[in-house]
Amino acid sequence: MPRSPRPSAPATLRTWPRWATAEVDYETTLAIFTNVQHFASIHYVIQEDGHITQMVRTQDVAWHAGNWTFNGSSIGIELIGVAEDPSHYTDAQYRATGTLIRYLTDRYDIPRDRDHILAHEDLPGVNAARQAAMHWDPGAYYDYEKLLRHAGADDRNGPLRERDETVTIAPSYKSNELGFTSCNPGGGVLAPRSTAAVMVRTEPSDDAPFLEDPALAAVGAEDVVDV
Repeated sequence: MPRSPRPSAPATLRTWPRWATAEVDYETTLAIFTNVQHFASIHYVIQEDGHITQMVRTQDVAWHAGNWTFNGSSIGIELIGVAEDPSHYTDAQYRATGTLIRYLTDRYDIPRDRDHILAHEDLPGVNAARQAAMHWDPGAYYDYEKLLRHAGADDRNGPLRERDETVTIAPSYKSNELGFTSCNPGGGVLAPRSTAAVMVRTEPSDDAPFLEDPALAAVGAEDVVDV
């Protein structure tokens, strides 16, 4: 499988289920990541029952981010699941993922917060033109509160946090329910579910347009996902 040695420990940790393999089973996922023709690899795969398989040594770079800069400074974790159906992200998988993150953050002295524990959807393309090709998993319905709790997160200061000059709005996963348009062609509007996402408008008005991703709009991407 594609990998490259790196001279030092990774500076950041990234955890995400890759959408390209999230809808296939465990055996198919392993087959994909062991086939050099796919030009992709991952450090760990976590099944729905919580079993963990290591695919690449952490001292080696795996090809998993879609952006080589992030490949070189991260550890990739693949979750078996379906981004639009959070029932596939089981309690056993959350516990196993949190335990693995706790171990890795201890080993490499990585802060346990959302600045360092990133999802695939958090990563930018190598340039604006490539942004539309980036992934959106683990999806709007993934419970980051639960994951960070199992990982022993450092920062649990409530729904509104200020760090440096950035304000983070983090609504309660259980009480915040929204429906989103599927990223899959013809997927339609998904049923409202618990989510950690919020809809941001351009002005403080319920009928103001939603804020759009300028990189996606610039390349003329259809069905631009509101953020």
